[in-house]
Amino acid sequence: MSTATNTHADIGPHHRWAVGTLYDQITTDGEINIQDRGNWGSGHGWAGVTQVLWNCKVKRAAVQQPWASGQNFAIGVNGENNHGRFKDRTAGFWENQNKKLLLESLYEQQLNDRLNK
Repeated sequence: MSTATNTHADIGPHHRWAVGTLYDQITTDGEINIQDRGNWGSGHGWAGVTQVLWNCKVKRAAVQQPWASGQNFAIGVNGENNHGRFKDRTAGFWENQNKKLLLESLYEQQLNDRLNK
């Protein structure tokens, strides 16, 4: 659980191909973007794959599905679903937008699922 205030840029994966990042209970007055960054700067392109936003509170979030493979997830995100820089990119997996999740942490959810099999 973390808070980012007065952000000047989004706090998502930034440069090239980040893999397997979990944003668990992040609160920000800015954006978390997981998207195709195109030619911004040098070598940006797709920011990441297998990125998970879990129970985050944001101003806006762009969560796109990479063109090559994999998936990105926004689960229980409270905030605006932004299309991102390129509006023609396929959206990632969104579930329970603007709804409070019963279990706040992804770890708690996974533990609960494992114990209740």
